[in-house]
Amino acid sequence: HMPKTEEPIIIASGYDWRPGREPCAQHWLVGGNTFMLELMKNRIDELGLTANEEHFQTVIDRTLDNLQNHTADIEIIPGEIDADTARYTVRITNKAGHKMPSGDPARRAFVEFVMTDEDGNEVFHSGRINPDFEVQGQNADWEPHYDIISDDANEVQIYEMVMGDVIGNVTTVLERAHHMIKDNRLVPTGFSTTHAAYDTTMIVGAAANDPNFNAINGLEGTGTDDVHYHIPLSGISGDVTVTARFWYQSLPPKWNEEMFAMDHPLINSFEEMYWQEGPDPVQVASHTLNSTLLNVSEASRLFSISPNPTSNGFVQVNAGKDAIQFIKVYSLDGRIVETLRPQTTQATVKLPLIVGTYLLEVQTSRGRKVERVIRR
Repeated sequence: HMPKTEEPIIIASGYDWRPGREPCAQHWLVGGNTFMLELMKNRIDELGLTANEEHFQTVIDRTLDNLQNHTADIEIIPGEIDADTARYTVRITNKAGHKMPSGDPARRAFVEFVMTDEDGNEVFHSGRINPDFEVQGQNADWEPHYDIISDDANEVQIYEMVMGDVIGNVTTVLERAHHMIKDNRLVPTGFSTTHAAYDTTMIVGAAANDPNFNAINGLEGTGTDDVHYHIPLSGISGDVTVTARFWYQSLPPKWNEEMFAMDHPLINSFEEMYWQEGPDPVQVASHTLNSTLLNVSEASRLFSISPNPTSNGFVQVNAGKDAIQFIKVYSLDGRIVETLRPQTTQATVKLPLIVGTYLLEVQTSRGRKVERVIRR
């Protein structure tokens, strides 16, 4: 927020005869609150403001640039797709030099993740934005931090600070704040839980135990969070599109409920302006990825394996009315450890003695499929 000037600057007031100094920088401390800027720009006379619309629009444009180009990145990393689940990892990277969102504790950010089929029909939608400017599926009090999201109707990743009062109830009144119930705001690059000042900047709640929060492959200080989306497919196949969006909302309705419940002329006046303006979230970043789900609905009916996991190493493969032409057992490094040719509809497979995960490739008269099986 300090862009370099293109010419020398006279830094002493009242001494315009002195030579300019360089390099210098302007101080554009714009933050991310476009909502209040828009609200004031549209009510300059009503609020008795001295800045004009052009002034406000200049700051709004700089604020949007800060949010959309210097705040965070989002990336979809495709994972495994099997008979009933498509897996994707969404990685959010904090590019600010502090927690994100920061500033007033009203601020929040959230992830929207959508999968659509080749006809444009929604298969999965976590983080939907409702017409009332709220996020669908959030809990009435506060939404927990997630590492895995599989229920789009009730689970959404929201990055925020949640304050508790002296008896443990959620509060949005700063004077009543006693402790933090949740703080999973994205931390900056280099953030360390072993730093001497961690007790004043700590991660609070489930994020503190999330191995993918501020860490990649166990390396702390990345300023990232990986959210894993496990999407139930229910027989869906063909081309699908997944989109992840990272949203910032400076003054969400949920935060104002406690204040708007009060009856006071100033609060009532602000509430009217608030709803007239509409507290839309601002899209910070997005990423779209295309995938193809091949024969998922057909493959899901080829056979079943049970029990899985297995404790004694024996599993039963059942192909219904179809003959099993062959079964190959692979270790995770790709080595074939067993091959069976039962030519029956059911077969018993004995896994190696070593505990771990194995791959079973099963070929029937209707097709071939690979399944994971775990020996405990």
